[in-house]
Amino acid sequence: MFQLVAQTVGARREPGPKESLQEPHSPALPSKPPCEVKALCHHLATGPGQLSFHKGDILRVLGPAGGDWLRCSRGPDTGLVPLAYVTLTPAPSPTPGSSQN
Repeated sequence: MFQLVAQTVGARREPGPKESLQEPHSPALPSKPPCEVKALCHHLATGPGQLSFHKGDILRVLGPAGGDWLRCSRGPDTGLVPLAYVTLTPAPSPTPGSSQN
């Protein structure tokens, strides 16, 4: 997922109606728990299917949505999020001295 975000940050293209209505399906994505991204700024949804959020919000990535968009959730709400407005949250690292047995 990091590569997906890293490759497309900075470009902007709003998905067409066909893209925003279809649930993305990509067999290339690993089957692991969704990652999370942090909102870099406020975003008020300007189109159908977009997700509104505030700076600092943590959004759960559900998958790619085509172009420069991710399908994310924030609480019970889901929608499209521009890649340029988010950054990956660091994965929690094990605490030194803790045992994972």
